[in-house]
Amino acid sequence: PAHLPDPGGDYADFSRNPMPKFLSYFFRNVLSNSSSPNSLNSLITRFLGPGGNFSLNDLHIFPISQEIDIGTLGTVKATLLALSFGDLNKWSFVDFAAVNANRE
Repeated sequence: PAHLPDPGGDYADFSRNPMPKFLSYFFRNVLSNSSSPNSLNSLITRFLGPGGNFSLNDLHIFPISQEIDIGTLGTVKATLLALSFGDLNKWSFVDFAAVNANRE
């Protein structure tokens, strides 16, 4: 097998790029900050309502069926009748892991 590239060579080094550091700060201090009006939970509640519920049922794309071949056992037909998500405004922490110059 080929050797890995030299650490100063054939890959992009984003450790000194300010964008990952900004995103890490933004995720930790804005989106994860429960007292911020721009926290993830506040934004989801604002757009989806107090239950943080989201449903694809009103798109009228259901039912969706797919036949799955399972070899000598035959086929299985799977049908999705509805798709809903709830409590999307219950995040406790959101992070964007930025690598520092020491690769930590």
